[in-house]
Amino acid sequence: MLPDAGLEVAILGWALLYYARHASDYGQVWLEDSRLVI
Repeated sequence: MLPDAGLEVAILGWALLYYARHASDYGQVWLEDSRLVI
């Protein structure tokens, strides 16, 4: 039972770190002089 819980927590921690690293990788879209800039 305890090894399963440890594995679950490790996987959850890895998933959160992976998400946090890529959360700042985003594109920006805005309008500039009637043009769409990506």
